[in-house]
Amino acid sequence: MAKGPRPGLIPAKVDPALRSLLESVLQRLDGVPDLGDQWRITEDRYPSSASGSKQILLQFKNGTRWETKAALSANGNLVTTGTSSSGGDLTVNGNLTVTGTSTLGGNLTFTNTASASTVGFGKTIGPGNLTRAWAFMTLQAATVVTINDGYNIQGATWDNSGTVTVTMATACSNANYGIIVTFQNRANGASFVNFTCNATSSSVFVFQSSVVMGTGTNVSAYVIGK
Repeated sequence: MAKGPRPGLIPAKVDPALRSLLESVLQRLDGVPDLGDQWRITEDRYPSSASGSKQILLQFKNGTRWETKAALSANGNLVTTGTSSSGGDLTVNGNLTVTGTSTLGGNLTFTNTASASTVGFGKTIGPGNLTRAWAFMTLQAATVVTINDGYNIQGATWDNSGTVTVTMATACSNANYGIIVTFQNRANGASFVNFTCNATSSSVFVFQSSVVMGTGTNVSAYVIGK
């Protein structure tokens, strides 16, 4: 049965809202037989260098050394660490909501290398199975393409016929990505259009329609890769 947070374990200057969260975590951890007194919460810089940000650290004792297993920073970042085989796992029972206010706020970012193509997994999101770019675009006159919605798209042009060239804002790791193109409407008729797609580089791809697309045609393009 949980004994409750040990007095003095949480630094005195911790924000009240964060303190409540930490007390809840400690309430769950305290009394677990295999943990005993081999864990603590402390305040330090992580990574442990002058450039490291000040964070609340959850540490476990390995012999005589304290190892950081999770770090919660003032800006809301949560870092988990683990071994080379198991990694740092974060288990959520319920919904996980990510919020942010800056240009790149509220995102999940993967910094690890994507698994080999032969590695099997299910119900898993990783750096190797992400939609790297998406664009909902309208073909305008004089080779102009308007990007109505999407992400990671620097821009696009077309040849007033059936070929569209799209440039991503951030390149993929290589040109081995997949491209999917669909169209919402074609200004000059035709209910179905076949597209031929080609990745010309890690950041540029081209798709060509089987018929001439008129001005005002709406097209969506997706990139899946590493």
